[in-house]
Formats: sequence, structure tokens, C-alpha cells
Amino acid sequence: MNEDFEKAVIEEIQKYKWIESENLGYDIGFERAAHEWAEKYGTAFEKYFKSVIEEKAAPAAKKKAKKKAKKKAKKPAAKKPAAKKAAAKKPAAKKTTKAKAKK
Repeated sequence: MNEDFEKAVIEEIQKYKWIESENLGYDIGFERAAHEWAEKYGTAFEKYFKSVIEEKAAPAAKKKAKKKAKKKAKKPAAKKPAAKKAAAKKPAAKKTTKAKAKK
């Protein structure tokens, strides 16, 4: 963001310099333009620039969150430990009837 912000600020200062120089009828120079622009517009421009960056980043963040949610949903359920599996597979004990017991 720093590079983009710096480029945007320089571009805005150059615009300001051109407009003010035209209004006054002479070149005010970059240094004066930068100082005046920073006093008049610097803080507001920084807030604006950050809000634009956040807007651009928001859709990307939403996509990332959706991907994470999909991955979580696709994960298989936790497997049972081996001991529980073996116990679950054992057949139920047969009940003996009285008739079989007497034989």
C-alpha cells in the first residue's frame, strides 16, 4: 500500500500545483504545492485512500472465508478409535432358551 499511496499523493500534489499555478499566473513549485496540499487535503485524502483499499480487499477476504468454510464442511467426520470399532463389530451374544439348556 505504501508505494501506491505515495504515487497517489504525488499525483494529487501535481494536480494541485498545476491548478494553483494557473490561478496565480506563475509556477508555485512542487515544494510549496506539497506543503499547501498536505495542510488542506492530506488527512482527508489518506482516509479516502484507505477506505478505497479496504473496499477492494473486502471481496477477496470474503472469498477466502468462503473457501475456508467449504474446506471445513468437506472434512470427513472424525474416525472412531480402533478399540471402539472392534467392540462395535462383535456380534451380540446368543441367548439360550430353556429348551436348549435342558438338552
